[in-house]
Amino acid sequence: MTSLFTVATRPRIWRFGLSSVLSFALDFALLWLVQRESGSLLIAVVMARLVSATFNFTVNRWYVFQATDVPVARAGTRYAVLASVLLVLNYEMLTTLTALGVSVLVAKIVTEGALFAGSFVTQRLIVFARRWRGTAMPAHN
Repeated sequence: MTSLFTVATRPRIWRFGLSSVLSFALDFALLWLVQRESGSLLIAVVMARLVSATFNFTVNRWYVFQATDVPVARAGTRYAVLASVLLVLNYEMLTTLTALGVSVLVAKIVTEGALFAGSFVTQRLIVFARRWRGTAMPAHN
């Protein structure tokens, strides 16, 4: 039996997937380029994540969750907290996997796949939520 959550979010999950793939491609390319040029995995992860997160927030707000009525400052703050948590998890997972001998590019694919589901749920229920703690969100930006 299909859950109500699954039925209600099916088109959104596909849009989220597309947004994520585009953001991943940008992040992947920047990670590779910056790491190659700087030699620093930390600098590469941070720079790639900042650029791809800004792109992802914009696409998710407008296209995926169609949440332009959610105040941008509120959604942006929540997204920044989520992105910070994902950044730490991303770096820790990449560090662990590469220490185990996995190439940085393969480790990146594994890491991003693992973080996908949690990010979708958090963005849907918290970052771009139209209702927060039982009260309606204002209808302006």
